[in-house]
Amino acid sequence: MKKGGKTSTALGCGILLAGLAALMWAVYFFGRRWPTATAVVAGAIILAFAAWIMALRRKARATWHEPIVQQILLELIKLLPPHWNEAELTLTAPIQGIGQGVAHAVTSLEGHTDPVFPSSSELLFATRELELGSKQRDMRWKRVVIRIKRQGEAWGAVADFEY
Repeated sequence: MKKGGKTSTALGCGILLAGLAALMWAVYFFGRRWPTATAVVAGAIILAFAAWIMALRRKARATWHEPIVQQILLELIKLLPPHWNEAELTLTAPIQGIGQGVAHAVTSLEGHTDPVFPSSSELLFATRELELGSKQRDMRWKRVVIRIKRQGEAWGAVADFEY
């Protein structure tokens, strides 16, 4: 079963409804004997559940773009000339906002003047995925600046979203 698919969502909703039905039964059964205590316990359970759901949503919203940015980084590194050690990819949204395509610019932070064009279909696909995912989540950025720097054999990276 694919995580986030229709089946897993339906199963999750079914489990949620079964849990709520069990809670309602417990409130009815115990509420006749201890109404105040039952109401307090039921309220605490509902608040804890709501807090848990909100935390899951916050976490999902905060990290959804990480695999996409990693893909962009890999494709950017493939495009760079071998003597470049630092580079910056700038994605600029048009005046109308994101969703209609973004402008791409690759520059050297070391002052190299070799032209590097973001022509890789994988890079363009990944930046489009980032753009559409941002639009879907109503994250209306104006620019994304991704800086990479070679550190020995590895690369370090930073992505800044400007709103």
